[in-house]
Amino acid sequence: MSRESSIDFTFEVPLGIKGVICGLREAGVEFDREGISYFVNAEDDLYDWIRADSADLDAVLCLIENSWISGSVSGVAVGIQNSESGGDLLFFPGYSRVTFSASVNKRLISESSKFADLGWYCKFFIPILEPFGLIAVNSSDF
Repeated sequence: MSRESSIDFTFEVPLGIKGVICGLREAGVEFDREGISYFVNAEDDLYDWIRADSADLDAVLCLIENSWISGSVSGVAVGIQNSESGGDLLFFPGYSRVTFSASVNKRLISESSKFADLGWYCKFFIPILEPFGLIAVNSSDF
């Protein structure tokens, strides 16, 4: 059985995906791991992930932002620089919530066989996202 380990970031002010992506990139978040994996929510509410060439990163980020602005959930797979860990970054409509789902080489709490070290992920993401009006963080691991 697979576990879901995620962190919801809630913001006080409307976000711009390009600004958030820039901040994440500068802090060591990688959007290109042997290509770019992303999705934009289709009319059928299926989250079909698409793989794109690394050279198309800017176009993919524009597509994600435009989909998000139009009211659809969008997402992109990310990696944390200098680690083997990563996951999915999901952007929800309404400009106020972003979710990180730890799904790639999930970092576990030492001496635990199944619980993610959500504090490690928070310590990485919170300083990056706080300047964008971050007002709440909720994490879960089930």
